[in-house]
Amino acid sequence: MDVESNPGDPTSNSEERLRRNQNCIITSAGGYANLQNADPIVYSSQYLLSLKPCASVLPRDVKTYLSDLGIARRKRGVRAGRQIKERHYNLCQIPSRITLRSTEKDHNKRPAHRTVDRSVLLRIPYQKIFRILVILTANLRSIRNKVDELQYVAECNNVDAICISESWLSPQISDSVVAIPGYNLFRNDRMSTPGGGVCIYLRETIPCTRLFQCEQPDVESLWLSLRPHSLPRSISSIVLCVVYHSTANGQPKNVVLSNHFRSSLLVK
Repeated sequence: MDVESNPGDPTSNSEERLRRNQNCIITSAGGYANLQNADPIVYSSQYLLSLKPCASVLPRDVKTYLSDLGIARRKRGVRAGRQIKERHYNLCQIPSRITLRSTEKDHNKRPAHRTVDRSVLLRIPYQKIFRILVILTANLRSIRNKVDELQYVAECNNVDAICISESWLSPQISDSVVAIPGYNLFRNDRMSTPGGGVCIYLRETIPCTRLFQCEQPDVESLWLSLRPHSLPRSISSIVLCVVYHSTANGQPKNVVLSNHFRSSLLVK
């Protein structure tokens, strides 16, 4: 289809040519046999735009002709749109049961079967589980060359406290030399002669306090007050003590040790 630059008034010659071409095409026995011999129809842009709002009032034969030429706008059906709306509506229909909550007036009028029968309820006693501390004791006779073995044994047995006698430590040996990861080191070294001494490795997650008032110069001992988690209500703390007492000590030393325990246990 050719479009002229200035076709002129569409109501003068264009309508006559449209009727002539329609008669030529429609009366043809072959349907569109004379379409090539028809005169070209020229429409202006203003005329084509004016057909849009009045498309519903066009004659039936004009609509058919425009549809045959492929320039007619396809009419959109409403059946599919209704089906989509009904499908969405059916999906939103969730079966539910709505009951009105009773007000203060009919609160006392509730049926008896709606009350809770507490006689059928079972009372389950609550029993809290307390974890017992795992304590390892050893007489090592010098701890410096046994730190790795001690650490391995503590990790395998999940030990909370390691009580060592005869640690053979001195002020010249720092804590970093014999430290074990995850444990705090408490030590009471012998100052007079080599050997002896006691120490405790305590897990760093256990709160504790060192009881210096329980320690005496003539007894090699170390006292700690522990407050581990999940203690029974009747127990406020646990006292942990490690003592080194040589078998070579005589009766006087044994009496001193006995008095040391009695006096230390009475300390509040």
